[in-house]
Amino acid sequence: GADIFLFEYVGYCISAEDGHKPSQAGCYRAIDAAWRYLVTVKNLHPSQIIVWGRSLGTGVVLDLASRKSLPKIPGEPECKQCGRKGFSCEKHSPAGLAAVALMS
Repeated sequence: GADIFLFEYVGYCISAEDGHKPSQAGCYRAIDAAWRYLVTVKNLHPSQIIVWGRSLGTGVVLDLASRKSLPKIPGEPECKQCGRKGFSCEKHSPAGLAAVALMS
């Protein structure tokens, strides 16, 4: 089985309503906090975590993966709605989805 863990970047979605502004540093802090939560609070071994990002999430996920020596994700499947490559293509992706961590 697998679980999905989603998190929000500061300054986007709900936190923007509280007056927080988006920043590159804030995005890196958010993914680092999500990683620490999964590894320390949920006690997951890094080998149990698959990180994935799209759009804004791509850069911060690649940065995290390079710092943590995480494995590469195999090729993405095609969009079931239009056949484009990607877990969810830009045309059919849910708004606000930035990054996903799957735990098995």
